[in-house]
Amino acid sequence: MLILSTWRAASGLPKGVAPFGDPLEESLISFPGHFVLSPGSTLKSSVSGTSQTITVDSDEHMVKGPALVVEMKPNGEKRWDKYEYVLISKVEGNKLTVKRQFNGSPVAREFPAGSYLAPMPWDERSKTKYINFFFNLSEDCPLDEEGRTAMEVMFEDMLYPLAIGGELENIGGLDLASGPLTVTPINADYNVDGVADDESVYRDGVRTFYERVRV
Repeated sequence: MLILSTWRAASGLPKGVAPFGDPLEESLISFPGHFVLSPGSTLKSSVSGTSQTITVDSDEHMVKGPALVVEMKPNGEKRWDKYEYVLISKVEGNKLTVKRQFNGSPVAREFPAGSYLAPMPWDERSKTKYINFFFNLSEDCPLDEEGRTAMEVMFEDMLYPLAIGGELENIGGLDLASGPLTVTPINADYNVDGVADDESVYRDGVRTFYERVRV
């Protein structure tokens, strides 16, 4: 009898968020930089922990849907431990109306002017809008506090236990119920430098993903 370990490998919910009817929506990704972001903008003014309005310096890439807000260091690096997921419900020029503390986000917090807000491409194949974020499988994926990419975090639970001597070595293989390349994230900024990257960046990362899975 062949038993497969089934996973979604393209997108999912932030770690700890209960699935909305599809158990495969669950993921182990908790570091915000491990989800795909679009080019964003800095905040024009500070935002309180209760404000439903955020004013950004540029509305160029602002769209309705999920977004990440993250503090910035003086040198321009992201403070990845000081973040919040929000849901943009209205875009009026550079003024955004948002729902705070969205989709398993940390508690709504104050953000100083100069913090960064980036919309997040989401997987429209989900039955529930806006909640399934794409995993950043590119080689430019930001590293978490342990120096890992999103791909490495996924493999630690998806792939490595299937190896000889692993706790799941008797499992017959992987079934990628929603594999990468089925849908490519739109307007994606994989290295979070504020500029949209070519789709080939994602495809190259996906190629590496499958090569490692098949070893």
